[in-house]
Amino acid sequence: MSNPSAKYDFGMIGLGTMGRNLLLNMGDHGVAGAGYDKDGAKGKLLEQESEKGNVKGFSDIKEFVASLKSPKASMMLVPAGRIVDSVIAE
Repeated sequence: MSNPSAKYDFGMIGLGTMGRNLLLNMGDHGVAGAGYDKDGAKGKLLEQESEKGNVKGFSDIKEFVASLKSPKASMMLVPAGRIVDSVIAE
């Protein structure tokens, strides 16, 4: 899914070990997914590890949200604490 205007079924906020692997697993089972992380390297790693190529990483929250189909479905897997408040504020 290299099309920049592609729309994804599901979004994952936080591409650490758990978020990345859950999104990759969903992608392996046919769910087109978008992942967001402030660290752009994590998005690139997500795309490299995708076997079916149906997941995309984003480091811009607005582009991430715009890439999701409506109604938008997403999950946030980030460490507890200030980072949760930071992501919600975005």
